[in-house]
Amino acid sequence: MKNNTSIRRKAFTLIELLVVIAIISVLAAILFPVFAQAKEAAKKAMCISNLKQISMGFLMYANDYEDTMPHVAIESAVWPNTSFYYWFGQMASGEEWPHPSGMGYYTKIDLNKGLIQPYMKNTAIMDCPSAADIAANSGWLPGYPPLAYGMIGGIYGRQLSEIEEPAETIALADTVEFRHDEGVLKRYLYLSTTYSGGHNAQHGRHNGHAVFGWFDGHAKAQKVSPVTWDLGFGTYIFALASELKQHNIGFIHKYPRLVQDANDTGTLLPSGVTKQTADMYYYQLQKPKL
Repeated sequence: MKNNTSIRRKAFTLIELLVVIAIISVLAAILFPVFAQAKEAAKKAMCISNLKQISMGFLMYANDYEDTMPHVAIESAVWPNTSFYYWFGQMASGEEWPHPSGMGYYTKIDLNKGLIQPYMKNTAIMDCPSAADIAANSGWLPGYPPLAYGMIGGIYGRQLSEIEEPAETIALADTVEFRHDEGVLKRYLYLSTTYSGGHNAQHGRHNGHAVFGWFDGHAKAQKVSPVTWDLGFGTYIFALASELKQHNIGFIHKYPRLVQDANDTGTLLPSGVTKQTADMYYYQLQKPKL
């Protein structure tokens, strides 16, 4: 005889569903930041690879040109058929972009004709994968290229033999500019070497770390320390300390940071070296002896 008793299926209660949803939400809150950090770590690794290749490009260029680094710009021909060659590309006269001085026009920059491009044969490596949302700095060059790295000032046209410690001297880095009057981050071609120019300095866009290429050809990421006082000239404010900290703009230091405020920049150490010079160790071709 068959048992006609119906089989009753048990369903989740409302409380059980809410508990499951709560557990999933907690797991998501824990894992999503981890995923974001892992993604940024991958971008940082790509950025390290980029700057290593660029740094090696500078060294190979110098090897072929009597130990001399690229000049800030090499001019060919005469106006109005002038071309300027930078390490990153060529800017030629044309009919598309007006020159900032009002004299003639420049075309967009051709990244395939940069001074060190023959040694890299890749224009994509000159852009940081974490800099996609940073605006172009069109006020400096018409048709500003998508460059996320800046070269250290004072090295253009200099010889590599002048660098005392290549492995401890910065060649290029993740750079950015932030000006108080504009209020936006912009790409920047130069790496500032003084506190007074700190509104254009290293950008810790990789979870507070910036990537650096060094004059011996290696590259690595280091944590950026923002300047702790407002930057300006006279009554004009370049950038507020709070703004620089917010955007992770600052410097790295070999020694424990010595300059704590603007009044310390000229203070002498017992060795006769200023505190600022000691803090700027990685940016000096000739190293301060403490």
